[in-house]
Amino acid sequence: MFPTSVGMTVFFVRKGRLTSNGLALCPNLHRAFDRGLIAIDPDNFKVKVSKQFAELDYSQYTIKQFKSKQILLPEDHCLQPSVENLQWHLNHFACNFQALFIQWYLVRLLILNVFKYLFDS
Repeated sequence: MFPTSVGMTVFFVRKGRLTSNGLALCPNLHRAFDRGLIAIDPDNFKVKVSKQFAELDYSQYTIKQFKSKQILLPEDHCLQPSVENLQWHLNHFACNFQALFIQWYLVRLLILNVFKYLFDS
């Protein structure tokens, strides 16, 4: 099944309309990429799905099915997505791809500091 429309996700407008400056994605993946729910690992070009992303698992159209799948790359290296841009996107949305225990630890630490501030003052 092929998408009925394709969106081009542009990483940096200032870099122009180079093919290395974007990804051809179906509308659902385009929105997920723009919102940082998915990213492409610049080391191996595999899809990363945010740990915060929730969807119904019984659908055949789940985005999670792409997790750890390598994207199809053009044979011509100069037409491939820029590793620098993929790294920027991953760094920009890094909090979406960190382990949940780190987030829970930070929330717990924040709560403890709030209580300490309230009761020690």
